[in-house]
Amino acid sequence: MTIGGIILCGGASLRMGESKAWLDFCGEPMLSRVARIVTSVAIKTVVVGQAGQSLPPLPTGCHVVHDRIANAGPLAGIEAGLTALRRHCEAALVVSCDHPLVSASFLRALTEKLGEDAGIIPRYQGRTYPLLAIYRVNVLPQAQKLLDDGERRIRTFAASCNAVEIDAETLVDGDELQSLINANDPITLEKALLLAKRDLQ
Repeated sequence: MTIGGIILCGGASLRMGESKAWLDFCGEPMLSRVARIVTSVAIKTVVVGQAGQSLPPLPTGCHVVHDRIANAGPLAGIEAGLTALRRHCEAALVVSCDHPLVSASFLRALTEKLGEDAGIIPRYQGRTYPLLAIYRVNVLPQAQKLLDDGERRIRTFAASCNAVEIDAETLVDGDELQSLINANDPITLEKALLLAKRDLQ
């Protein structure tokens, strides 16, 4: 199965006052780090942002695309990414750039679980992660229709394409579960940094 990658770089973090894409994480911008990891797994990677958004350096081969509908949230980013990848791969990993501890092995485990399903969404401790998931590119029409109908909720998209939720512990175990950490506020960012520095020791 051919796998692409979609990285959602989002906008400014309201809790941290600056673009998540540019946040320093162990010496490199958060988006650059996530793009490097996703690119190691995907045959083609696209980074989705708003037109005119400043982005840090990206790995060779990453392509930048923009939302068709501005300010429509992550669903618009998924639509833009699937549109860019639809002729190149069968499925796409979707990773929000604020998952700086995501690992290549976690992404490969998601890929291996896809089977015949339309998508696989990890679930851990009562929370689901539709922005750290994998979807077949043929769910693009569902994303397009929802956006055209004014729908913005990512969970509605996941339900409409019959993506399957799966316990994250069945994908990986131990330290690999730190891939799920969403560094979207100062507390979780500091936690992620401490874990990353521990792993470097």
